[in-house]
Amino acid sequence: SQIFKLRHPNGVSVPLYKGQSITDNVFNSVFTFVTIMGLSIIILTVILSAYNLDFLTSLSGSVAALCNVGPGLGPIIGPAESYANVPTGAKWFLMMGMLLGRLEFMTLILIITPAFWRH
Repeated sequence: SQIFKLRHPNGVSVPLYKGQSITDNVFNSVFTFVTIMGLSIIILTVILSAYNLDFLTSLSGSVAALCNVGPGLGPIIGPAESYANVPTGAKWFLMMGMLLGRLEFMTLILIITPAFWRH
């Protein structure tokens, strides 16, 4: 739909999913979630890299923590290894990532929003 809009700026395009149109609210919600997830993975990867973990270990550890998918990849947290050799500070950030991924991003953002507590 977005590519169609770029190619035909005056055209009318209605994105469909299972025969029903996708509203702007649904699109914005999905886009927001994907953006927050992507930024969280990038930020956690950079933090883990600061603990001298290689890129593959940092990236897969971030994805494993935030998406709750199990073991990571790489020489330290690969399928045949465990998180035992990860530095303690990095484990704390991985635990925060696991909580963030398990409790869902939007719920946590809602809880820290002052407007939520006013009503």
